Formats: sequence, structure tokens, C-alpha cells
Amino acid sequence: MGTDEQTIFNSSGSKYDACLQNYMGFSQLAWYYLRTANALIEITFSDSSKLDVYVYAAVFLYRHSVELRLKDLIWMSNFILGKGKVFPKKHNLIELWQCLKNNATSLLNSDFPLSRDNVRYVEKTLKELTKYDPESDGFRYPFDKKMERTHPDVNHVDVRSLREQFNQIYECLGQITDKVVYLYDEAQSE
Repeated sequence: MGTDEQTIFNSSGSKYDACLQNYMGFSQLAWYYLRTANALIEITFSDSSKLDVYVYAAVFLYRHSVELRLKDLIWMSNFILGKGKVFPKKHNLIELWQCLKNNATSLLNSDFPLSRDNVRYVEKTLKELTKYDPESDGFRYPFDKKMERTHPDVNHVDVRSLREQFNQIYECLGQITDKVVYLYDEAQSE
């Protein structure tokens, strides 16, 4: 048992003190969630006894990583479009993707970096996840707000496919990010 002097959110002076970066933005935190989800899945490749334990956290972390990345790109593109540094305060990945896609195609026109196949891929994957987790609570809680099971008709998750698909979505978003960040930097300097 710990002592009264021990605290969690304070430095103990040991090698086990994690540093919080209070200046980070959406994209860096999204990257941390993606890396953590990848690490959890990697553990299951060498120790499959952890699959059923880590799958909930991994799905949530992948989902949240993409949500943060979308919101980051939305607020930057909104700023460039003269709408201010705002982003939707919702969790539905399809709605967030549509908002970003509309902003990015408006800003980039023919320079939009994703092919039709890439767009279809992103949308298919986000729709599949949104079907089972529309508001980001499906893998955080055993019940939804109506006290019903969060995903009663899903019994398995292919974690290799999960990792591959979310890393591919991340790559697609990275292509948009490069162009949006460039335009955002230009807009900031004006």
C-alpha cells in the first residue's frame, strides 16, 4: 500500500516519471494514440493470449487517433476558409470525414491528393467502424446510454486488418495534412 506522501501527478524523481507535454496539439496526441494502439497489437502477435484483453483498448485508440487527426485538419482548414479555428464537437467519424473532405476539396480543388480509390477506402473503413461505434463509446463501455450492449452483433476483430486499415487511413490523412498545413502556414503569415 502506498503512503500518504505518494501522488500520481507529480514527479517522484525516478525513471518512471512520464512527462506530459501540455503544449501539444491534436496531431501529436493522435500520433501517440496510433503508436500505442500499434504497440498493443504488436504484443498480441507474439502473445496471442493478450488478444481478447487488448482489443478493446486498441480499437478505441485507433478510433480516437483518427478522430483527433480529422479534427486537427478541420480546424486548420476552417481557419484557412475564414471560419475561425473551430472544429465540430462530435465523435461521428463519417461526419468528421465529410466535413474535412468538403473543406479540403474546396481548398485544394484539383490538387486534392487522394485518388477516388483512396477516398472510397477511407470511407468504407470509417463506415464499418462507425456502424459498431458511432459515438466513440462502443469500445470504452460495455453498455451505451440506453443501457444496451454496445456491439451485440460483433464477436471478433481481425487485429491484423484493424492495424493495417487504420495505418492506411493515417497515411491518407497524412497526404491531406501536408497540403493543409502548407496553406495554414501561409494563411498565418498573412
